[in-house]
Amino acid sequence: MQKLCSGYNSKIMNERRFLYLILTLIFLVLTAMTVMIMITQTRQKTFEYLLEYEKVLNHLYHTYNEGEIDKVDIPDDISSVGLYNFYKQPLYLYGNAPKVLLDEGKNRPHFSGERNTIVLNRDLLNPFIPVLSDEAFIDGIHSNLFNRVSSKSEDEKQSMIRYVYMEITDAPVMLFRRKNNLVIVLVSALILIILLYMGNLYLRNMKYRNQIESQERLVMLGTAARTLTHEVKNPLSSIRLQTSIIKRSGCTLHDPSLKIINEEVSRLAAMTERVGDFLRHPGGIPSLLDLKNEVYQILDKRKEEIQLPDIENAPVLMVRIDPERLKSILDNLLNNALESGSEESDISLTLERNGSHAVITVSDGGAGIPRENMKRIFDPFFTTKSKGSGVGLAIVHSYTQGAGGSVNIESTPENGTRVRVSLPLEKGS
Repeated sequence: MQKLCSGYNSKIMNERRFLYLILTLIFLVLTAMTVMIMITQTRQKTFEYLLEYEKVLNHLYHTYNEGEIDKVDIPDDISSVGLYNFYKQPLYLYGNAPKVLLDEGKNRPHFSGERNTIVLNRDLLNPFIPVLSDEAFIDGIHSNLFNRVSSKSEDEKQSMIRYVYMEITDAPVMLFRRKNNLVIVLVSALILIILLYMGNLYLRNMKYRNQIESQERLVMLGTAARTLTHEVKNPLSSIRLQTSIIKRSGCTLHDPSLKIINEEVSRLAAMTERVGDFLRHPGGIPSLLDLKNEVYQILDKRKEEIQLPDIENAPVLMVRIDPERLKSILDNLLNNALESGSEESDISLTLERNGSHAVITVSDGGAGIPRENMKRIFDPFFTTKSKGSGVGLAIVHSYTQGAGGSVNIESTPENGTRVRVSLPLEKGS
């Protein structure tokens, strides 16, 4: 039954992993397509704006050659215009256009943070390609034009317009300025969304894995409980009956052996009861309890085994939990402390309030728990004790979770163990 359940659960997990993978790939493809569409649209808008100003630039070029540049009404969103000859000497300046053109006349527009403008610094011997970036194609055309113009006379070179400088403000500037930042922010946001999505899938997968492991443990425990019930409980009753008959016979010769038999029978019977406890509904029948009073009453019944802690000064802590489940939690924690090899004086129990939770802390000075065993301490039937059943901490964990609380264990080999059971306080208490 356990193998069938494990195989079925593994199949479900593999199917869910495959589904998560497919969903993630679809999400990545859609993200990439969205980014590409936005980049394409941004480039298209940028190209359209720059094409409009290229028309203005050509108009200025022709009006200058016709001697009517002073009659041109330059648009308000163009703050500066400069026309320069073959040797970068100014032929016409408007606005903040530089008197000395230092840039090499690259055709690509760039943003000027100093004046919050887009700068178009055009070399008319280069073609207008504001978006594409094929350097070899541009350089080939530039070389052909340059060779033809270089053969002209010096007078022609001095008066011809080769370089045009233009600064643009307003809407196109903001579009160009934010284009790259927008893409970076968008890509970063999408990557963050992907990481959050993957993280959520991972957490859900881990939660599902834990549920499956818990179900597998329950199947294992169910099988073990049935075995203990049918194969152990009845023989134990028969053994007890036979030992009682022998003891009543009046022969005292076998009393030591009978004592050992009875002790072992009691231990096995207790183990079957503890396994039964674990299989019971962890929540039980919860009721509102004064934790301090309940703990004191439970400990008072064990005063011959352990020194009663001083909890008189503990605050009033009202919690909602099944009284029998609370008793089982404390009994298991105290049993573990007593079986750890700790001196009775080193065993302590404290009650405190931590925010909206009541905390029961049981500490001992025993052998502690090896680090490699810490991950398995809540697994049923896992124990390093020669006489342990391995269900004590599993019961503590199950019943605490059933009450909406949590268990935290800190342990160092040879330095003892500290178990903190946190239970939610009743609202308004």
